[in-house]
Amino acid sequence: MAGRRLVFVEETSMREFSGFAEEQGWSSEEVSIDLDGDIDEDRPMLRWEAASGSVCFIDDSIIRCQYVQVESVADEEQIRASFVCFDREEAVRSLDLGAGQGAVRRGFRLIACTAVGAFDDAVFATTIRGLGDDRPHVRKSALIVPQYTSWSEFLPEIIRLDEGDPDLDVRETAGGIRMLLELAAQLADG
Repeated sequence: MAGRRLVFVEETSMREFSGFAEEQGWSSEEVSIDLDGDIDEDRPMLRWEAASGSVCFIDDSIIRCQYVQVESVADEEQIRASFVCFDREEAVRSLDLGAGQGAVRRGFRLIACTAVGAFDDAVFATTIRGLGDDRPHVRKSALIVPQYTSWSEFLPEIIRLDEGDPDLDVRETAGGIRMLLELAAQLADG
């Protein structure tokens, strides 16, 4: 399904969004299939047909965010009128590295959720800033973005963290992401 991805700022249940969709008169069908056609138990999904296109609600238990894929501007406007949600640019702008640990972690999760797809300079720059932060919890939180996007552009910074970060937890997490990004780079090179 093409379209824009909007991530909910506050936790939103499938039941809550289903009630909203029902109020809009959308017809639903439950699916748990990812874009590759595989069953994805970590990301249960509901799909609706609206008058102007499809809307999919995904509850991503891995990244702990809920989001929608929306095909039409009209449906996006209806969703935004009832829920606080961010697109990619809004998620990047909302991140406050000076906030508390929980807010920073949530901010990077929102960015990761909306960043999937084509490389984005603003997402990259914001994530690099987080990966270079003095505080280990910020670096660890920022690692979700390269993990989720698999953008090979992050590889030099991930290697630096894997080989020399003073925090063991950051090094171990970066090491796992390094393997993922190296594999993604090899596959991209053919």
